[in-house]
Amino acid sequence: MSSDDTARPRLRQASIELGDTSEAIREATTAGKNAPTSDNHVSAEAGPSIYLFDPAEIRGKIGDDQPDPDLEIGDRPPEFRSDDELRWVRQLRKLLDDPKTPARRLVVADASMVERIDALRLKSPHFSEVIGLVARAAKLSLVTQSPLIIPPILLLGRPGIGKSFFAQSLAEAIGTHLERIAMDMLSDHGALIGLSLSWRAARPGRIALGLLGSATASPIFFLDEVEKVNAVHAHENPLAFLHSVLEQENARRFADEYLTISMRADHAIWILTANTTKGLADSILDRLTVFSIPEPDREALRSIVKSIYAATNAQFNHTFEPELDPQIVETLAAYNPRMIGKLLRAALGFAIEDDRAHISDADIESARSLIDTHVKRSAMGFLRM
Repeated sequence: MSSDDTARPRLRQASIELGDTSEAIREATTAGKNAPTSDNHVSAEAGPSIYLFDPAEIRGKIGDDQPDPDLEIGDRPPEFRSDDELRWVRQLRKLLDDPKTPARRLVVADASMVERIDALRLKSPHFSEVIGLVARAAKLSLVTQSPLIIPPILLLGRPGIGKSFFAQSLAEAIGTHLERIAMDMLSDHGALIGLSLSWRAARPGRIALGLLGSATASPIFFLDEVEKVNAVHAHENPLAFLHSVLEQENARRFADEYLTISMRADHAIWILTANTTKGLADSILDRLTVFSIPEPDREALRSIVKSIYAATNAQFNHTFEPELDPQIVETLAAYNPRMIGKLLRAALGFAIEDDRAHISDADIESARSLIDTHVKRSAMGFLRM
């Protein structure tokens, strides 16, 4: 019997036994310097997990392993502790008291997740190439019962084509947290990787907070419009941190500059967006799988209208009719996905004001007047702001 013949039954069995927890995964992911201490053990019933940080490292930093619990920062006498240092100690102690413990669940695909990811093709048909990459990663995770691994992605495309909507939909399909960061509003890399105690506004960064706030080891960090990031000082590169977090081995020991403890960011999912690659270093682009997102055609836009309406209706507890009138769909399909969402939300407000559970043509027209978009029709008949 060939090696391929022996492998096939194992793959089929892995596909069937979706509820099994792989002990091999647990052993592999809890090994190393971030291995748990005995008082932070996670039971097998919790599923495969990793430990986001090492509690022993925190206790060593704040002095809880010393006889005097007030001796919090090395050998610094209590009377010389600053207010900033005390806040730092309190922040670290909160991590030790985290009811979730340091454990974060690894995302291992099951059949329903694969189906949800495949269904994204209906929501965002012009993202089919990206969805294909994610779907293959999910199927690989499903069959092998190994943690989901999605390579860092860069989405290139014009504003308003639905990149944010896609990222949110993907997070929901995977069942994880989405941390959206508007890079055009960012001028200091410390907002991402933390500011040390030497700074007056010392605080943890968005990456550490995103990791800590997620129930899984795989939050999605959605960095929107990365090419528009601004630096406060000419010699600074706010995107330099990407060199480490986009490399899985380096991301195993991500260190927030405020918390100063090692954190596991190697299972995080990174999705970056940009209108152009101009200004992005080759060393960063080399770490990304780049997709150029086309503008959706008319048929795709009809599908997008229905998807956005369904998602918006769900936000309002399905108060409105489950489907839009075909004529309303056709009217909204003349706009880009961002404008479709804005028009729908405004139109629903007009409908509810009139005690109706459906949107009318008049609601769309009122919404368009209210938003006052002054859109223009492009040569391809694609309306944008």
